[in-house]
Amino acid sequence: MEVPVGDPVYRHDRGLYLSNTFKTLKQFCNFFRESGTKPEIEIYDVGMINNVAFMIEAGHLQKPVYLQFVLGILGPSSPPWKT
Repeated sequence: MEVPVGDPVYRHDRGLYLSNTFKTLKQFCNFFRESGTKPEIEIYDVGMINNVAFMIEAGHLQKPVYLQFVLGILGPSSPPWKT
């Protein structure tokens, strides 16, 4: 399951706005742990890496974590031009 760890994620093509607060992220992490699922964490912006570190330090996520970097969409971080 893929989980964006930041706020907000806005899909301009569909008018969707997803708000993942630390409360909902904690609930997701509890669900994953209880079900034995290892989440793939979506990183849309550099600050989201700090959110992952916080969730690990608070004991909500266990290492190793799997990160997927989502670049090149409207709003978040952009990839280098030569990628």
